[in-house]
Parts: sequence; structure tokens; C-alpha cells
Amino acid sequence: MPVDNEDDREDVVNPAAIEAALHQMAQQAREEAFAAGLAVMVIRSKRLVKLYPDGTVEDLGAISEPRTVVPQ
Repeated sequence: MPVDNEDDREDVVNPAAIEAALHQMAQQAREEAFAAGLAVMVIRSKRLVKLYPDGTVEDLGAISEPRTVVPQ
């Protein structure tokens, strides 16, 4: 009987690859928003920050700790 080796499967989730893809997509979305003259919001040091295409940074305030919304 053949053994299913997960390392050889193409459908195995690679966390590092997912993180890299998400970073690339976020960067592209930010660039597209700035090109369209739109601001974007990000979280920096537990604060919500609005970044404008001209380089202006607006601190919108502290954010609360994340809450679990799906029971574990």
C-alpha cells in the first residue's frame, strides 16, 4: 500500500508562501490606491494609521486587543 507523504503533495499549505503572497498583494493594493489618489489604513504599533499618497501620516488612535469571534 503506498504511503501518502505530505511533503510531496502539491495541496499542502505552506505558511511562508502564504505570508509572502499576502505581503505582495497588500503592497500592490497600497500602490494602486495611492496611484488613484486614495489613502489607506494600516495598523502600526497597536494604532490605526491613515497613510496618504503625498506621504502624510494621520494617527487615528489606539486599537483594542483582538477578540475571538469564532468559538474554539
